[in-house]
Amino acid sequence: MSDQTRVGIFGWGVVAPKSPDIDAFARNLEGAETWLEPFRGFGPSNFLVGYPSFDFEAYRPWFDDRFPPAKFAQLDDKMGPMVKYAMGAFIQSLRQNPGIEQYLQSLGTKCHVYVGTGLGDLSVSYDQSLQFDRALHRWNEFWSAPERCAALRQHQDGKTDPSAPPEPGALPLGSEEWIDARRAWNAYWASRSEALAAYLDTSGGSGITPEMVWAANGSNEVMLQLLQAFGGPGRVALSFAPTYSMYPEYARDTMTEWVAGHRAEDFSLDL
Repeated sequence: MSDQTRVGIFGWGVVAPKSPDIDAFARNLEGAETWLEPFRGFGPSNFLVGYPSFDFEAYRPWFDDRFPPAKFAQLDDKMGPMVKYAMGAFIQSLRQNPGIEQYLQSLGTKCHVYVGTGLGDLSVSYDQSLQFDRALHRWNEFWSAPERCAALRQHQDGKTDPSAPPEPGALPLGSEEWIDARRAWNAYWASRSEALAAYLDTSGGSGITPEMVWAANGSNEVMLQLLQAFGGPGRVALSFAPTYSMYPEYARDTMTEWVAGHRAEDFSLDL
Protein backbone atom coordinates (compact mmCIF):
# COMPACT_ATOMS: atom_id res chain seq x y z
CA MET A 1 0.00 0.00 0.00
CA SER A 2 2.94 2.36 0.56
CA ASP A 3 3.54 2.78 -3.18
CA GLN A 4 -0.02 3.93 -3.86
CA THR A 5 -0.86 7.60 -4.30
CA ARG A 6 -3.56 9.05 -2.06
CA VAL A 7 -5.97 11.44 -3.77
CA GLY A 8 -8.26 13.74 -1.79
CA ILE A 9 -11.50 15.14 -3.21
CA PHE A 10 -12.52 18.32 -1.40
CA GLY A 11 -15.25 19.43 -3.78
CA TRP A 12 -16.78 18.57 -7.10
CA GLY A 13 -18.99 20.12 -9.75
CA VAL A 14 -21.07 18.89 -12.67
CA VAL A 15 -22.16 20.26 -16.04
CA ALA A 16 -24.18 17.65 -17.90
CA PRO A 17 -27.34 17.18 -20.01
CA LYS A 18 -30.34 18.56 -18.07
CA SER A 19 -27.92 19.24 -15.20
CA PRO A 20 -26.37 22.72 -14.91
CA ASP A 21 -25.17 21.94 -11.38
CA ILE A 22 -24.86 19.20 -8.75
CA ASP A 23 -28.36 19.64 -7.30
CA ALA A 24 -30.01 19.23 -10.69
CA PHE A 25 -27.78 16.25 -11.42
CA ALA A 26 -28.87 14.55 -8.19
CA ARG A 27 -32.55 15.16 -8.95
CA ASN A 28 -32.21 13.78 -12.46
CA LEU A 29 -30.57 10.60 -11.17
CA GLU A 30 -33.78 9.82 -9.32
CA GLY A 31 -35.86 9.85 -12.52
CA ALA A 32 -36.08 7.52 -15.48
CA GLU A 33 -36.48 10.11 -18.24
CA THR A 34 -33.89 10.30 -21.00
CA TRP A 35 -31.25 13.01 -20.87
CA LEU A 36 -30.67 12.84 -24.61
CA GLU A 37 -32.19 14.64 -27.60
CA PRO A 38 -31.78 14.51 -31.39
CA PHE A 39 -28.52 15.83 -32.82
CA ARG A 40 -29.15 19.24 -34.44
CA GLY A 41 -25.85 19.77 -36.22
CA PHE A 42 -26.71 18.77 -39.78
CA GLY A 43 -30.49 18.96 -40.13
CA PRO A 44 -33.14 16.49 -38.92
CA SER A 45 -31.64 13.44 -37.26
CA ASN A 46 -32.62 10.52 -35.04
CA PHE A 47 -29.12 10.29 -33.59
CA LEU A 48 -29.39 11.11 -29.88
CA VAL A 49 -26.81 13.16 -28.01
CA GLY A 50 -26.58 14.97 -24.69
CA TYR A 51 -26.50 18.76 -24.78
CA PRO A 52 -25.19 20.23 -21.50
CA SER A 53 -27.66 22.49 -19.73
CA PHE A 54 -25.46 25.45 -18.94
CA ASP A 55 -25.65 29.25 -18.69
CA PHE A 56 -22.31 30.94 -18.06
CA GLU A 57 -24.18 34.10 -17.07
CA ALA A 58 -25.18 32.38 -13.82
CA TYR A 59 -21.53 32.64 -12.69
CA ARG A 60 -21.16 36.37 -13.37
CA PRO A 61 -21.64 37.38 -9.69
CA TRP A 62 -18.80 35.05 -8.66
CA PHE A 63 -16.39 36.72 -11.09
CA ASP A 64 -17.62 40.24 -10.28
CA ASP A 65 -16.85 39.66 -6.59
CA ARG A 66 -13.25 38.62 -7.27
CA PHE A 67 -12.01 40.26 -10.48
CA PRO A 68 -12.12 43.60 -12.32
CA PRO A 69 -15.49 44.35 -13.98
CA ALA A 70 -14.28 43.43 -17.47
CA LYS A 71 -13.08 39.94 -16.52
CA PHE A 72 -16.36 38.10 -17.00
CA ALA A 73 -17.09 39.72 -20.36
CA GLN A 74 -13.55 38.91 -21.49
CA LEU A 75 -13.90 35.23 -20.60
CA ASP A 76 -17.39 35.01 -22.06
CA ASP A 77 -16.13 36.42 -25.36
CA LYS A 78 -12.84 34.52 -25.66
CA MET A 79 -13.53 31.14 -24.10
CA GLY A 80 -15.33 28.24 -25.80
CA PRO A 81 -18.04 26.06 -24.22
CA MET A 82 -15.69 23.35 -22.93
CA VAL A 83 -13.62 25.87 -20.96
CA LYS A 84 -16.77 27.51 -19.61
CA TYR A 85 -18.14 24.14 -18.50
CA ALA A 86 -14.86 23.48 -16.66
CA MET A 87 -14.92 26.88 -14.97
CA GLY A 88 -18.53 26.37 -13.91
CA ALA A 89 -17.79 22.95 -12.41
CA PHE A 90 -14.70 24.33 -10.65
CA ILE A 91 -16.68 27.19 -9.10
CA GLN A 92 -19.29 24.68 -7.92
CA SER A 93 -16.55 22.67 -6.21
CA LEU A 94 -15.28 25.76 -4.40
CA ARG A 95 -18.77 26.53 -3.12
CA GLN A 96 -19.03 23.06 -1.57
CA ASN A 97 -16.14 23.74 0.76
CA PRO A 98 -16.02 27.44 1.73
CA GLY A 99 -12.56 27.22 3.28
CA ILE A 100 -10.83 25.72 0.27
CA GLU A 101 -10.91 28.87 -1.84
CA GLN A 102 -9.12 30.94 0.79
CA TYR A 103 -6.56 28.18 1.25
CA LEU A 104 -5.87 27.95 -2.48
CA GLN A 105 -5.45 31.71 -2.66
CA SER A 106 -2.98 31.61 0.21
CA LEU A 107 -0.77 29.22 -1.76
CA GLY A 108 -0.21 31.82 -4.47
CA THR A 109 1.87 30.48 -7.36
CA LYS A 110 2.26 27.13 -5.57
CA CYS A 111 -1.36 26.36 -6.45
CA HIS A 112 -1.90 24.90 -9.91
CA VAL A 113 -5.29 24.27 -11.50
CA TYR A 114 -5.29 21.84 -14.42
CA VAL A 115 -8.12 21.42 -16.92
CA GLY A 116 -7.95 18.48 -19.31
CA THR A 117 -10.19 17.27 -22.11
CA GLY A 118 -9.73 14.68 -24.80
CA LEU A 119 -11.99 16.56 -27.17
CA GLY A 120 -11.06 20.21 -26.97
CA ASP A 121 -13.46 22.95 -27.98
CA LEU A 122 -14.83 21.17 -31.03
CA SER A 123 -17.59 23.68 -31.66
CA VAL A 124 -15.12 26.58 -31.54
CA SER A 125 -12.71 24.81 -33.89
CA TYR A 126 -15.58 24.00 -36.24
CA ASP A 127 -16.93 27.56 -36.32
CA GLN A 128 -13.48 29.10 -36.74
CA SER A 129 -12.62 26.68 -39.54
CA LEU A 130 -15.79 27.62 -41.40
CA GLN A 131 -15.11 31.33 -41.00
CA PHE A 132 -11.55 30.94 -42.24
CA ASP A 133 -12.63 28.81 -45.21
CA ARG A 134 -15.29 31.30 -46.27
CA ALA A 135 -12.98 34.27 -45.84
CA LEU A 136 -10.23 32.60 -47.86
CA HIS A 137 -12.69 31.74 -50.63
CA ARG A 138 -13.94 35.35 -50.83
CA TRP A 139 -10.33 36.60 -50.83
CA ASN A 140 -9.29 34.33 -53.69
CA GLU A 141 -12.45 35.08 -55.65
CA PHE A 142 -11.81 38.81 -55.42
CA TRP A 143 -8.15 38.76 -56.45
CA SER A 144 -8.59 36.14 -59.18
CA ALA A 145 -11.02 38.31 -61.13
CA PRO A 146 -9.71 39.01 -64.67
CA GLU A 147 -9.55 42.77 -64.07
CA ARG A 148 -7.06 42.12 -61.25
CA CYS A 149 -5.07 39.32 -62.87
CA ALA A 150 -3.26 39.92 -66.16
CA ALA A 151 -2.11 36.28 -66.24
CA LEU A 152 -5.73 35.12 -66.33
CA ARG A 153 -6.58 37.58 -69.10
CA GLN A 154 -3.70 36.22 -71.17
CA HIS A 155 -4.82 32.67 -70.44
CA GLN A 156 -8.34 33.46 -71.64
CA ASP A 157 -7.02 35.32 -74.71
CA GLY A 158 -5.24 32.24 -76.00
CA LYS A 159 -1.85 32.37 -74.31
CA THR A 160 -2.68 29.25 -72.29
CA ASP A 161 -0.98 28.54 -68.99
CA PRO A 162 -0.26 24.76 -69.03
CA SER A 163 -0.13 24.66 -65.23
CA ALA A 164 -3.59 26.16 -64.75
CA PRO A 165 -6.29 23.92 -63.24
CA PRO A 166 -9.32 22.94 -65.33
CA GLU A 167 -11.98 25.60 -65.74
CA PRO A 168 -15.01 24.93 -63.50
CA GLY A 169 -17.41 25.97 -66.26
CA ALA A 170 -17.09 22.56 -67.88
CA LEU A 171 -18.61 20.85 -64.83
CA PRO A 172 -22.27 20.69 -63.68
CA LEU A 173 -23.08 23.94 -61.89
CA GLY A 174 -23.34 23.50 -58.12
CA SER A 175 -21.94 19.97 -58.06
CA GLU A 176 -19.22 18.94 -55.61
CA GLU A 177 -16.79 18.71 -58.51
CA TRP A 178 -17.72 22.23 -59.64
CA ILE A 179 -17.26 23.63 -56.12
CA ASP A 180 -13.82 22.02 -55.74
CA ALA A 181 -12.75 23.11 -59.22
CA ARG A 182 -13.90 26.69 -58.64
CA ARG A 183 -11.94 26.92 -55.40
CA ALA A 184 -8.81 25.56 -57.09
CA TRP A 185 -9.31 27.92 -60.03
CA ASN A 186 -9.67 31.03 -57.86
CA ALA A 187 -6.74 30.08 -55.61
CA TYR A 188 -4.46 29.53 -58.60
CA TRP A 189 -5.17 32.85 -60.29
CA ALA A 190 -5.24 34.83 -57.05
CA SER A 191 -1.65 33.70 -56.45
CA ARG A 192 -0.74 35.21 -59.85
CA SER A 193 -2.61 38.50 -59.42
CA GLU A 194 -0.42 41.54 -59.95
CA ALA A 195 -3.03 43.63 -58.13
CA LEU A 196 -2.68 41.42 -55.06
CA ALA A 197 1.12 41.62 -55.25
CA ALA A 198 0.90 45.41 -55.34
CA TYR A 199 -1.54 45.42 -52.44
CA LEU A 200 0.74 43.23 -50.31
CA ASP A 201 3.86 45.20 -51.16
CA THR A 202 3.43 47.65 -48.30
CA SER A 203 7.00 47.42 -47.00
CA GLY A 204 8.61 49.41 -49.80
CA GLY A 205 10.68 52.25 -48.34
CA SER A 206 9.86 51.35 -44.75
CA GLY A 207 13.08 49.46 -44.10
CA ILE A 208 11.22 46.46 -42.69
CA THR A 209 13.01 43.16 -43.33
CA PRO A 210 11.85 39.58 -42.56
CA GLU A 211 14.26 39.48 -39.59
CA MET A 212 12.29 42.33 -38.01
CA VAL A 213 8.93 40.56 -38.12
CA TRP A 214 7.72 38.73 -35.00
CA ALA A 215 5.25 36.01 -35.92
CA ALA A 216 2.98 34.74 -33.16
CA ASN A 217 -0.52 33.47 -32.53
CA GLY A 218 -1.94 36.82 -31.51
CA SER A 219 -0.70 39.45 -29.06
CA ASN A 220 -1.23 37.13 -26.09
CA GLU A 221 1.51 34.83 -27.32
CA VAL A 222 3.84 37.78 -27.93
CA MET A 223 3.36 39.04 -24.37
CA LEU A 224 3.93 35.57 -22.92
CA GLN A 225 7.10 35.15 -24.98
CA LEU A 226 8.40 38.53 -23.80
CA LEU A 227 8.00 37.53 -20.18
CA GLN A 228 9.52 34.11 -20.85
CA ALA A 229 12.55 35.83 -22.36
CA PHE A 230 12.99 38.75 -19.94
CA GLY A 231 10.96 37.75 -16.88
CA GLY A 232 11.07 34.75 -14.58
CA PRO A 233 11.93 34.06 -10.91
CA GLY A 234 13.66 37.01 -9.27
CA ARG A 235 12.61 39.48 -11.97
CA VAL A 236 9.94 42.19 -11.83
CA ALA A 237 7.45 43.48 -14.40
CA LEU A 238 6.09 47.00 -13.79
CA SER A 239 2.80 48.30 -15.17
CA PHE A 240 0.28 51.00 -14.37
CA ALA A 241 -3.40 50.27 -13.78
CA PRO A 242 -5.84 50.36 -15.38
CA THR A 243 -4.39 48.24 -18.15
CA TYR A 244 -4.94 44.93 -19.92
CA SER A 245 -6.23 42.50 -17.30
CA MET A 246 -4.22 39.55 -18.69
CA TYR A 247 -0.78 41.07 -18.02
CA PRO A 248 -0.71 39.90 -14.38
CA GLU A 249 -1.74 36.43 -15.58
CA TYR A 250 1.25 36.25 -17.93
CA ALA A 251 3.53 37.36 -15.11
CA ARG A 252 2.14 34.68 -12.82
CA ASP A 253 2.53 31.98 -15.50
CA THR A 254 6.21 32.87 -15.95
CA MET A 255 6.92 33.25 -12.21
CA THR A 256 7.58 36.98 -12.71
CA GLU A 257 6.80 39.37 -9.85
CA TRP A 258 4.07 41.81 -10.90
CA VAL A 259 4.14 45.37 -9.56
CA ALA A 260 1.22 47.64 -10.41
CA GLY A 261 1.53 51.39 -10.21
CA HIS A 262 -1.41 53.73 -10.58
CA ARG A 263 -2.49 56.44 -12.97
CA ALA A 264 -4.13 59.72 -12.16
CA GLU A 265 -7.76 60.38 -13.11
CA ASP A 266 -6.56 61.78 -16.46
CA PHE A 267 -4.45 58.58 -16.93
CA SER A 268 -1.19 60.49 -16.53
CA LEU A 269 1.77 59.05 -14.57
CA ASP A 270 3.33 60.67 -11.52
CA LEU A 271 7.03 60.02 -12.11
